[in-house]
Amino acid sequence: MSKNRIDLSVCGTKQVPFSEIKAVQTPEKTESWQPIGHAFLVDRVQSQIEENGWSIKDTYHSLHRYGQRYFGLFHIENTGVDNSERGTVLGLRNSHDKCFPAGLCMGNAPFVCSNLIFTNEVVLARRHTKNILRPFSSDCSYSWANDRNMGKR
Repeated sequence: MSKNRIDLSVCGTKQVPFSEIKAVQTPEKTESWQPIGHAFLVDRVQSQIEENGWSIKDTYHSLHRYGQRYFGLFHIENTGVDNSERGTVLGLRNSHDKCFPAGLCMGNAPFVCSNLIFTNEVVLARRHTKNILRPFSSDCSYSWANDRNMGKR
């Protein structure tokens, strides 16, 4: 944990342990809609964070609407940048009720709220279709590679 703790909270939600995220059942896919598990998305993004030279300092997970919506925040640090005065925060969201696409936002000033506000310097979103993971994964990696100096701002 870093010296300066960043307030990781999602407006309108309460924090839950990751074990509750893993317990949420993912609905069955249809011909045009392919939901992905909340825990699967979190694990996938956490792996990509580390593979791209970042480290996770703190996390905040929350569920809304009986587990149908996931919101999370991650305090991440670029291991190539030594700056303990400022932190980069990555926001993540996913839904099983078709309310919004899987999304990721990253930067120095995130705003993530259960009323669906989701904004930051970098924002990515992918609809739950059969190809959701392919472009989402490559776009995440591209964003991290291009924002390696984000912690210096």
